[in-house]
Amino acid sequence: LPPVTFQHRVCDLTPAQSKAYKDMHHELVTQIGGAQITAANAAVKLSKLLQICCGVAYDGNGGHAMVDSKSRLELVEEICEEAANKIVIFVPFTAALHHVAAHLRQRWSVEVVNGATSPTERKRIFDAFQYADDPRILVAHPKTTAHGLTLTQADTTIWYAPIFSLEIFEQANNRMNRPGQRNPMTVAMIEGTAIESAIYAALKGKGRMQDSVLDLYKKELGLT
Repeated sequence: LPPVTFQHRVCDLTPAQSKAYKDMHHELVTQIGGAQITAANAAVKLSKLLQICCGVAYDGNGGHAMVDSKSRLELVEEICEEAANKIVIFVPFTAALHHVAAHLRQRWSVEVVNGATSPTERKRIFDAFQYADDPRILVAHPKTTAHGLTLTQADTTIWYAPIFSLEIFEQANNRMNRPGQRNPMTVAMIEGTAIESAIYAALKGKGRMQDSVLDLYKKELGLT
């Protein structure tokens, strides 16, 4: 198969994101108290910081608030412009996923696949991506790209933000890196904070993510 190049693509947080990130950071520090920190709840807490990086903050009651993420959206556009062929964009939060898709539809043909997409509709979208001219861009939740799915019409995979599962990360990257691929491939990992960079490093290092997440959480909140 042709080579795969991994890129770290850096964007600044907007002022609104910086304020929300700082406020959430302070809230998480105050929540610690004497509670035992496990890998599972550390991942949940870190995901709140990642939500802000993606431009969405869930309120815990089924709702969410959008946070200006202009710089990240502009970087996604830049990477899409650089791609010679089709593009798969993985967004780990549903509200942000729809926001990214709506933004990109202003310029390109876009389809969306997430947990609410029916099996029939998923097949239609995946087949269109692989065998038709449109869509040029597939915006998907990484959990929806099953083992064995072939998306070799793409030569670029974009991570809008990292995830905490090494298995899902590798499986998602392999959707375009399969027999039938004829083009050099790029995996672009977008980051705007030190915690995002550290999560990507842990994923690429293929260590035990449970240990990595717990360690990252403690370092992020100054507990070590």
